[in-house]
This record gives sequence, C-alpha cells and structure tokens, in this order.
Amino acid sequence: MIDFGESHRAEMASDIAIALKELIIYGKAINWKILKTYLDAYQKINKLNREELMALPFLIRRRIVFMLSYYVGKKDKIKVKKELGVLKLLQRNKKLLEDFCNLYAKK
Repeated sequence: MIDFGESHRAEMASDIAIALKELIIYGKAINWKILKTYLDAYQKINKLNREELMALPFLIRRRIVFMLSYYVGKKDKIKVKKELGVLKLLQRNKKLLEDFCNLYAKK
C-alpha cells in the first residue's frame, strides 16, 4: 500500500522511496529481491526515469530523517530506535543501494 499523503508536496519518486523504506524497515538486512520485485511492479504502471531511480537512496534517507524528527517530537523512543536502526542499515549498505539503483536504471 502506498500512502499518497505527501504527493502534493513532494517528488513522485518520494512515494516509492517511502515504500522502499518501509520494505527495508522490517529486516536486519536489505532484501534486494523484494526491492527489485517492488520496483519491477511499479515500473509497469508508472516508469521512473534514471534521475528518479538514482535519487532513491537519498529520498529513502530523507524519509528516515523526517520520521526521526517526527518520532523525537512525539517522544516515541521505540520508533526512534527503529528508524535509527534502518538508517544504520542503509549507511552500511550505502554503496550497494546506490549500485542497485544504478544497475536498475540501466535496464
């Protein structure tokens, strides 16, 4: 499910980044197969261009920072910890995520 709540204020690729972030958040490792499957399905409906695909790593991290600020304001320590865990996971896999997006954009 995609929440289009921010669609009127953000890039179209932001919704995809939000969905990808949520797919990432539920594991201790990035499941590349799930990310590819999601992007494949989305590309059949509304194709992202190369620039949008290459922006996804940044847009995912931007969403995490947004959610961190939201949860800090709500004083929700559990969700702050969860978002920080996802951010750390992405930082450990930053190059892999960028390479994944680059390879995907060349399809």
